Amino acid sequence: MSKKIKFIKILFYIGAIVDVIAAIPLIFPELAQSNFGIESYQVTNDYLYTSKMSAALMLGWAFLLFWGASKPVERKALFPVVFGMIISSILVVTSGL
Repeated sequence: MSKKIKFIKILFYIGAIVDVIAAIPLIFPELAQSNFGIESYQVTNDYLYTSKMSAALMLGWAFLLFWGASKPVERKALFPVVFGMIISSILVVTSGL
């Protein structure tokens, strides 16, 4: 296996693991409240619906990344989406949200 392919596989796995970790506070809002210091926020049914839908998307994306890691060259169509997710995540973090 070439070094480039191995590096790409590692990136796929890192992305998948980060997505699984990010889904945890979406599934368990009480963890998000305590970990992010937002205890005063009331968890409503609207929030629960949105967070559960978001968790499903995050876990689905993690599955795609694990799948992509198995044959990264054949599944190279995922790369533009990965790049877009990285850019949007950087923008959110640097904006202070």
